[in-house]
Amino acid sequence: MSERKEPGLDPAGLESLVVDTDTRPGDRMPQRGNEAGRSGGNLLVTTLLLLLAAGGGYLGFAQVEQQERLNGLQSDLAQAQARVETLEGLLEVTSDSAEQSGQTLLQRQQEMDARAKERFTHFDAEIAKLWTIAYQRNKPQLEQQVEQLKKLSDRMQEAETALAGVRQDADKAADALAQVGTLKAEQQAQGKALQARLAAAEKQLGTLEQGLQRESEGRLKVQKQLTEQLAGVSGGSDATAALAQRIRQNEQAIAAIDGTRRQLSQDLLRIRQQLNNLQLRVEQG
Repeated sequence: MSERKEPGLDPAGLESLVVDTDTRPGDRMPQRGNEAGRSGGNLLVTTLLLLLAAGGGYLGFAQVEQQERLNGLQSDLAQAQARVETLEGLLEVTSDSAEQSGQTLLQRQQEMDARAKERFTHFDAEIAKLWTIAYQRNKPQLEQQVEQLKKLSDRMQEAETALAGVRQDADKAADALAQVGTLKAEQQAQGKALQARLAAAEKQLGTLEQGLQRESEGRLKVQKQLTEQLAGVSGGSDATAALAQRIRQNEQAIAAIDGTRRQLSQDLLRIRQQLNNLQLRVEQG
């Protein structure tokens, strides 16, 4: 670092600033204006010299401070390079460990796949056994349900035939009551007879409905249990398909019988309303 030379005071130049004491009094008065100009110029020069000296000192201090900062940055750079080298070493070690860990994980995965395959084979065998047991246990109950549903269907068919005859008689009675207004007593007798037959038919239908209701509730309960057993077992077989087909047939048969029962009830209600209307007309006539 080169040294900076600060400007100093020139002795030769200062000599001109010394006042001549030997000047005669007669000559001082004309030179006052010149002396005032010289003193103002000397003050300005002194001020400039002081400013130059202060600026030079400040520049020197700033240069020293910048040099210290540069040295600090070089030290930080050296530390960063050392850390990078350390991290590179750690990465090499980590890469080797990761490769070994990957091989270990692959072996464990192969072992787990083999165990899972063995368990799946065992589960398939157990499921097949459960399907066989469920089919053998539930087959007699399903066959019994089919027979009972057939009997109920036959009985409902008989009741429907009887009600068809009642409907025909009611229609005939309605026609007779509409055409013959003078046979009031006979019409009333026919109406009472029809009401008696209708009451008997309603009683018979009520008995059938009660029996059907109990039978349907029992079959639905058994069927629900069978469905839950089948739902708890996954897989498929011919026996299971047949069992599911019979369950669906039972559901359809129960739904059909229930629909017939509702239709018969509606027909009985309609016939009773017709008889009541006819009887009212006879009484009013």
